[in-house]
Amino acid sequence: GGAFANSVTIPAMFVTYTQGQKLRDNIGNATVTMYRVSTNNCLDFDGALDNAIVSHEYGHGISTRLTGLSTGTGGTSSCLSNAEQAGEGWSDFFALALSKKPTDNKNTARGIGSYVIGETSTGPGIRRNPYSYDMTINPVTYDDLAASTEVHDIGEIWCSAIWDMYWILTEKYGYSNDLYNGTLGNNRAIKLVIEGLKLQVCNPGFLDSRNAI
Repeated sequence: GGAFANSVTIPAMFVTYTQGQKLRDNIGNATVTMYRVSTNNCLDFDGALDNAIVSHEYGHGISTRLTGLSTGTGGTSSCLSNAEQAGEGWSDFFALALSKKPTDNKNTARGIGSYVIGETSTGPGIRRNPYSYDMTINPVTYDDLAASTEVHDIGEIWCSAIWDMYWILTEKYGYSNDLYNGTLGNNRAIKLVIEGLKLQVCNPGFLDSRNAI
């Protein structure tokens, strides 16, 4: 800070804790070369301009405040602290449901965070696969949970399931552009997810969340 702040040109780079510990443990004799790898000519895109990311983060507030509500334990992050909790999945679902275009269909590939890494909207973005009812585009199933330990990978599996539900209900009952007062299939899907959050137990697994819906 201060009047001469712009004169400071020391570069900074973020690394994971694990990599940082390796550097720290070998600081006396390590020779480190860092490379910036980019798929978009090192352009940085602001996540605040990515509707999916904004909706996703807002979704965490919804799932955190509603989970465990029926048992009087809701409203705290401690109710989504178990290994098989789907917080990232609900947030992805809200992002998808709130940004669906009228031209989208169930097989449309939908990425999360595609904008911030310079991809088109059909790219996977910051997930392993783009979301789609078409399993050649998004092949994840509940069986993949055994090999998924990272929270976003776990959430991706849950979102894939409820995104399929969204499309099944939309095909059966229709689609409404009115997200506030509509009563058609997409509205029903969003309402079921919200009501399920309210009804599920504290620290729910996937089957608990499914049963609540």
